[in-house]
Amino acid sequence: MPELNSSFLKEIVSVLNSTRFSEGDFNLGGDDYRELLRIQFKYDSRYLFILKEEEVTEEVTTGKSYGLTTSSYSKTVTKLFTYESPGEYKAEDKQGISSFTEVPERITSWCHNIHRELSNEMLIDLDIDKAKEDFKESISLDPDEPDSTFSKEEVEVLTSKLETLYSKVSELSEKYHISESELSRLKGELDAIKENAKVYKKGIWAKMTENKITNFVFEFLKSKEGRGLIVETIKKLGS
Repeated sequence: MPELNSSFLKEIVSVLNSTRFSEGDFNLGGDDYRELLRIQFKYDSRYLFILKEEEVTEEVTTGKSYGLTTSSYSKTVTKLFTYESPGEYKAEDKQGISSFTEVPERITSWCHNIHRELSNEMLIDLDIDKAKEDFKESISLDPDEPDSTFSKEEVEVLTSKLETLYSKVSELSEKYHISESELSRLKGELDAIKENAKVYKKGIWAKMTENKITNFVFEFLKSKEGRGLIVETIKKLGS
């Protein structure tokens, strides 16, 4: 970063260390793509702070007092901009700044946005994990004699129920925005569940089936109504 002097770079490092993070959490660079400064969060490459000088065209109006005679012309000026990902409300904010003295404040704001995003991601992950566990309990399969295997007749009953499940999901695929490829994947997984019933003990089969169905539901069915469809169809499947 030859265009930025060492004292300003030290100030930038000091600012980073004054946030929830430290300089060791970032990669500092510049010069590429006419950038004066590039700061990248080491643990998520989406999170970037870029400082650039850009030429912009402005309209300048001149004239006599009281607006009696006016004229205008265009001139090109160089201005400073920051590109901050994540932004306060958008994935990226472009901020025009009047001088280099505003850069530390922008970096502090950017670091705050990173902290907010990381915190929210953790909460979302926890919410999804909790929702998955609740869903798994709602479709809990509790077969009689879990250490035994399914009889031929029981496999036939399970096959029928799984085919009914697929039919219901297929019928409502448009409503719940399930694509053909997703339906194809579901069919493949249900076919595997049918085959598993022929060789696994009931207890093992039940747990594997709960996991498979839960994963499908949380990948492809975003609505509560769609998940309810699965719950009602698969409930007591192994009983």
